[in-house]
Amino acid sequence: MTPRVLLLSLAALALVAGIVGCSDDPEPIGAGELAGINVRVAQAPGPENRVLTAIYAEAYAAAGAVVELEPQTGPDAVLQAITDDQADVGIDFAGRLYADVLGLELDPDRPPARVEVARAVADGLMPRGVSALNRAPYNAVDRVVCSGEALRRVRATNLSQLAAAIRPVRYAAGADQRGDDGVLVDLARVYPGLFDDPSGVAPGTQLAAVRDGAADCALGPAGSPQIERFGLLPLVDDEGATPPNQEIVIANTEFVLSAPDAFVRLTNRVTALITDERVRRWNSAVQLDGAEPEDVARQALEGADLIS
Repeated sequence: MTPRVLLLSLAALALVAGIVGCSDDPEPIGAGELAGINVRVAQAPGPENRVLTAIYAEAYAAAGAVVELEPQTGPDAVLQAITDDQADVGIDFAGRLYADVLGLELDPDRPPARVEVARAVADGLMPRGVSALNRAPYNAVDRVVCSGEALRRVRATNLSQLAAAIRPVRYAAGADQRGDDGVLVDLARVYPGLFDDPSGVAPGTQLAAVRDGAADCALGPAGSPQIERFGLLPLVDDEGATPPNQEIVIANTEFVLSAPDAFVRLTNRVTALITDERVRRWNSAVQLDGAEPEDVARQALEGADLIS
């Protein structure tokens, strides 16, 4: 890494660290604070990536920036485009960057805490000339979800209580979830008895089995629109069995330093809006109701008081 890139990276980290605590600052960004800059937003395929990327793009445009979407073939291509200065900003997921990109090992007996992952990602991306901005509340991991009736019956609000329930719990697992590794194995290691002898169902239908009363609980992505649509309830992983995988914004460091301070402030304020519940609602609108991601993004920003 050249001394210039090193200095830029360190300066960007200092800039971000100085405003991380301001992501919920009630002062809105002025409508013209990003006027005169172009923001090239790298976008990975898939409906969830499209709607999350659109939320940032719409916010930048509302603040006066000229926004160009740069479609990419996948998350690795997003990172590469930002590294190569072919794009300025994009979204990724901290756990993916930690394990798959940086090659850091995950200890199944002691998954890293969210802050550990974030710091490792920021440090690992810095030599590439890429800055990691704030993490979202949205944690894109598989979640155990149950019907409200089942949870009332066994009196459980977290996975420890569910695993220790005296009354029987009927689990459903997709055929693609029943291997010798993966999330179910990690959960069973930490919560003995959880998902003991689950009923096998076709891949992608396990949440419908809970909705239809054929099972009490199943495993599904945190952002699954079916959780929202079927009225299912995700349980808290109180022992932290699953490594975190929060949505995170990555940006070209030189771009961050050249852009107005409002760029990072606005980015972090948008990131703070991205919660599990909202992602499920947005995914439901796009994937189940056929709404356009850009329309969903604009609606998500309305009333958020981000732009004055």
